[in-house]
Amino acid sequence: MNRYKLPYRPILQQDESAASLLIRTAEGNGFENVLQLMSACGFKHGGASTLKAVVTDQTRYAELMNALGLNVDYASSAFLRSKPTRGSPRIFMHAAIPEKLFRMDASVFCPLCLTNSPYWRCLWSLRPYSVCHTHGVLLLDRCPNCSQTLALNRGRLSVCECGTDLTLTIAPTEDREPSVWLHDQLTAPSQKLLDECFSFWQALTEFDGLGENIVDEYWRLHMMRSWGAGKASSIDAISQMVIARAEHRNPRVQLLPFIKRKGTLGSMARGILSKINSLHIISNTDHQQDFLVTLQDATFALGISNPQFQEFIKKGILTSKTITGLSNARVSINEVEQLLSLLQSKSTAPSDFSWRPPNQSLADLIIDIQNGKVIPLGYDLDKGINYLKIKNNTIHKISMHDLLGASEASRELDVHPEILRSLVKKGWLTGSSQVIDKHKKLVIHPEEIARFNAEYVTAGALARTIRHNVTNFAEKLESIGVRPIAGPRIDGTLVYLFRRKDVVGVDLLSLNEISGYSTRTGRPPGNLKHHPLPGVYIKDACRILEISAQKVIVLIRSGVLDKIKDNNREVRVTEDSFSSLLELLSSSDYLHVQEAADRLGSDYDDFRIHYIETGIVKILDLKLWRLIHVKDFLVLQTIMQHSITAREAGKILGMHRSFLPNLERSGLIKSYHGGTSRKVKFYYKEDVLRLSRKTQNPPKSNS
Repeated sequence: MNRYKLPYRPILQQDESAASLLIRTAEGNGFENVLQLMSACGFKHGGASTLKAVVTDQTRYAELMNALGLNVDYASSAFLRSKPTRGSPRIFMHAAIPEKLFRMDASVFCPLCLTNSPYWRCLWSLRPYSVCHTHGVLLLDRCPNCSQTLALNRGRLSVCECGTDLTLTIAPTEDREPSVWLHDQLTAPSQKLLDECFSFWQALTEFDGLGENIVDEYWRLHMMRSWGAGKASSIDAISQMVIARAEHRNPRVQLLPFIKRKGTLGSMARGILSKINSLHIISNTDHQQDFLVTLQDATFALGISNPQFQEFIKKGILTSKTITGLSNARVSINEVEQLLSLLQSKSTAPSDFSWRPPNQSLADLIIDIQNGKVIPLGYDLDKGINYLKIKNNTIHKISMHDLLGASEASRELDVHPEILRSLVKKGWLTGSSQVIDKHKKLVIHPEEIARFNAEYVTAGALARTIRHNVTNFAEKLESIGVRPIAGPRIDGTLVYLFRRKDVVGVDLLSLNEISGYSTRTGRPPGNLKHHPLPGVYIKDACRILEISAQKVIVLIRSGVLDKIKDNNREVRVTEDSFSSLLELLSSSDYLHVQEAADRLGSDYDDFRIHYIETGIVKILDLKLWRLIHVKDFLVLQTIMQHSITAREAGKILGMHRSFLPNLERSGLIKSYHGGTSRKVKFYYKEDVLRLSRKTQNPPKSNS
């Protein structure tokens, strides 16, 4: 039997939100707010942060329903999560929706719906849902009278804390079709389409630089609907925004939220960059706001591979910055932009440009550019700096007839000299043998080199631009219908050769995502039998998280990562759990405990004893990492501005903390107890500092 019985026990409406039921319960029983209701029924809490956690956790919400004497089945109004971690997608209307697409419960409303039936709808907490699909009015995200956001911990559901009756407010009318479309998608969900649309929404939120008010969310809903319907209007709008801001922010950096995502979003971003490539935009990054990005994001922005990026760091082209409490290093976005700007051409590249020599790394070429030895002629925006063009250097002539030797000609063709000899032998390139300095040498006329480069390209030259395996690259091109005209298995040429016109328009970077293609070693096509194993391998998890395999096993055993259960010998974890962990570790919403303690100027052990173990701040324990939400940190920062621990007070007064109760009984200082799981005493900082000044400067004697 429950210990606490409420006189008024409301019934949960079919589509009512979890917070709405609690506020109605508090209001019906005369409590000032929900937290007072929770305290009255004996439910332990740590303030507003606990309330927010309870309404998004079915297990804790069920415990609260039991404590209130309400039907435990009402816990269904708190969203079920697809995975055990707090950042996992929520299940809503049978669809898995990312955590970032939800707003605070009981904060946004349709006044007409609220007038008809006074309770909060679950659908209102979904950020893209910004117009009522029933009444065609813009949802309100704050009180029209005091302009304050409605508090989750309020005591009256339809009345603001300033006294305004929310049912009497007026909302502007808007086209409801986008919200009708969203509601229809959720009612009969195609999870694949929703995943693409929600991924687009998150990328758009990072890209557009707008806020989180309802008007901005409504614009994003229009864009998401257009994207989901396959219309080009959303792509055109993004293109115009990129062009408008390109003077101050490089287009690749602007579109980074899209570029770093796989599949259609990445292809869309590269398509936009390809179209604006001809506009010849020069970005000026001076006075731009700087921020840090992960090394992986920096590689996407530059269009290079991880090994190339590590070489950039090693040779001082970019600076890696280690942040306390973060497992992965960061790099300044301004450094990335300055490098992109350095390699941009100030004028249209001439037709006689060169590519990077095959025996020179990209890092070494950039160092030569920085030292003024090489002149850059820009790069393809859609492909990145791996497609850097440079000004032709004067080629050393080995004869009086302007002929090139095999070594010089191979550099022009971006192939090995032996491959050049193979091309000549098979008739793809015209060369001749001449006696020069008493030695017989193969020589080729520069015009023949130009002709070959205009008509053909080798698989190796293409593959090296994106750091791809040469053989696999040729096979992947074949899998999409681009067939070589020469090669080892065709005519004996040492390298696969393609016509340039056949590869024009091919998204080379997207070839990295192709799997299951047939190979010449006998692997069947992917649509027959081969299916790549799902998940993330332990070795890849170790590399990305920068931890040992033993620690990854700890994460699996503790439930932070989910192991894929099959008979395969190689252990893998699910992509969802791994992505959720990475999202938490890189999220700006959380701080690592050590970083929080450092920012507050507190010793780690003191911080743990006085603030963590007492329950004053809640910790997200990921076993290897302990995180604090930024909002909890700001609350704690406010507390520490006015209060200090007994140890700190004793240090200021120059005495052991055991003497402090005597000063307290004398009325010289005051204290209070804080904490939920364990009580700890705090002293008011102003009292301690006043007493310290008084003891250091005693009043002078009149004698």
